[in-house]
Amino acid sequence: MKKKKNPIYYIGMTFLIFCILLSPSLIIPTLIIYFIYRSAKKTTRPKKPTVQVIANICPKCHNENQETDYFCTNCGLPLKHKENISKTNAKYVHSSKIYLNSSRHILKDIIQKELRKKKKDPKTFENYYTKQKKNTLLIIFVLLTMLLTFLYFFNLSPVICLLTWTIIFIIYLILSHKYDITKIIYKKALKNPDTDIISLVNSAIDEEIITFKNRKVIVILSLVISILMPCLIFIHPKIIYLPNEEGYTLFRYTKSLITKENITIPKTYNHKKVTIIAQDAFRYSKFKTITIPNTIEKIEASAFANNSNLTTVNLNKNLKEIRGKAFKDCPKLTNIILPDSLTYLGGSAFKNDSSLTEITIPKKVTEIHGNTFENCKSLKTVNLHNNIKSIHAYAFKNNTNLKNIILPDKITKISEGTFEGCTSLEKIIVPNKVTKISAHAFTDCQSLSEVTIPSSVKEIGSSAFRRCYNLKEISIPYNAVVNSRAFKESYTNVKRY
Repeated sequence: MKKKKNPIYYIGMTFLIFCILLSPSLIIPTLIIYFIYRSAKKTTRPKKPTVQVIANICPKCHNENQETDYFCTNCGLPLKHKENISKTNAKYVHSSKIYLNSSRHILKDIIQKELRKKKKDPKTFENYYTKQKKNTLLIIFVLLTMLLTFLYFFNLSPVICLLTWTIIFIIYLILSHKYDITKIIYKKALKNPDTDIISLVNSAIDEEIITFKNRKVIVILSLVISILMPCLIFIHPKIIYLPNEEGYTLFRYTKSLITKENITIPKTYNHKKVTIIAQDAFRYSKFKTITIPNTIEKIEASAFANNSNLTTVNLNKNLKEIRGKAFKDCPKLTNIILPDSLTYLGGSAFKNDSSLTEITIPKKVTEIHGNTFENCKSLKTVNLHNNIKSIHAYAFKNNTNLKNIILPDKITKISEGTFEGCTSLEKIIVPNKVTKISAHAFTDCQSLSEVTIPSSVKEIGSSAFRRCYNLKEISIPYNAVVNSRAFKESYTNVKRY
């Protein structure tokens, strides 16, 4: 009987396949792990025991007799007793493999043989109970597949959809395997140990239902239909609106089989203004250009995040708020003009936009939140104004092309990691109201050669100027508290004034 794979094996293999799909660079380490696992499994696999049976061999005709025989069953020659049997006459005899199996496998093997005697295939045979359970599982699996397909079109992450579906599929395989007819009869045999196996098999056959034998075909067809239906609905993108106090919110712009490169958001819906773009409304979309009408006043968090094709955004003149992560992970976004009407710019709004080259902060925006322009590696020009009161942590981290920036006069602190990793930054003038330069503020600014620190600075944090290799000399106030690790690996000559 062929040994069945452990469900953990299928889960492990699915995980490895998912890793390979997620990143082709993982193929080699994945194969190495797999071969190590296989070789370890082979070396640690215990050998099946062999049964040693001593045969009493006749010295005349070489007939094999049992230990208890006193005379050869073939020629009648008197045989020696067990205690006198020579070791040279001993012979190893392998017993049948079936007797090495557990009682569970033996009982299942007997059930399958009885089914085959009745000309019933144990793999495809179904009665009322098994068919009902398998159909219920199939319906649940199909509905969940359809739901995940709809969620994909509603801008859920493709990776999350694929991973969730894989887990659901594995659970479906494990549960459907439980309702195998052999297992059902086996469980009945355990509950009724006095009942004959043949009668249990006959009872199951009496409840047989004539069905289409190849259930795999049914599963595949159901799966195709569950995916095809949402695809037919979303051949073209759809816009879904929700009412708000002033008009309507653009809740979702769905994915579609046919994508458009240029999008213009409608000004009205049902004769009312569209005033808000909701959270995740355009997330994971594929268009290149979008025009936002003058009726829009607010862009919610992650509204355009993870748009891998977005290059141009035409913002309107009445826009007031751009919330956090609104344009995060848009690697092809090159330029965007923030309107003068803007009053709020959220954290991580342009994080990881590696093609963004220039940005001008409107005068009504008085605060730059954390990570707003982190990893904008092509950003060369940042135009700030003196109305800005605070710049939060990691606002310009890893802006490797940023050479110069003029900090606003009203800020009182340079936050943690604000310019960390800005390898092209050459000069910085710390404003006169700054009292603290926080930890890692200028870490890895390898081109930084000139820093002007005013007398207002009272504290310089850990690794503030770490690995600033070109910073040969710096002057700091006499009363300023400098962390012992502030200039680590920078070889800077620190002077007091």
